[in-house]
Amino acid sequence: MRAAVAQVDIDRRGAVFAVQARAHVAAPLSLAWATVTDYETLPAFIPDITSSRILERRRDGAVEHLLLEQRGALRFLFFTRPVAVRLRIEQQQPSRVVAHHVVRPEGGADDEVRSFDGDYLLEEDAAGTTLSYHARIEPAFDLPPIVGAMLVRRTVRAQFQALVDEIERRAGTLAAPLR
Repeated sequence: MRAAVAQVDIDRRGAVFAVQARAHVAAPLSLAWATVTDYETLPAFIPDITSSRILERRRDGAVEHLLLEQRGALRFLFFTRPVAVRLRIEQQQPSRVVAHHVVRPEGGADDEVRSFDGDYLLEEDAAGTTLSYHARIEPAFDLPPIVGAMLVRRTVRAQFQALVDEIERRAGTLAAPLR
């Protein structure tokens, strides 16, 4: 069976990339939620993420707060740029995840994001779940205008599609993992 196709739009204004992505998956909300929030397993199915680990976790009523550290790379043709980021995440189960970049306490050259704000919204209907993703990303390094836009577009599309594919694989509506 063919996976749902993700729609991904990226708009660049100066150094800032605005991302909008959306897909409808043939899976219940609970399964989509479990996959989106399975942070420590992301490197197994999201391309170019090499590690993802939860550093802190606490609950404040209905909101769960996490500090997440991720490492990976941006790749395009012969260009590879390592990326490391820490994110403060607020989860409102079962439908919303909000993430904000936080500066590493030690600072340093491996903090590759100047700013990041993103959110996932999951909405269930009779046929499955709609997954919407919005982000504002400002790298802490310069990306050439044309190559930079292609690099970010390719990375976001591949990663969002891999998430969609994994949700459907876990739901049994996609025959086999694509990686």
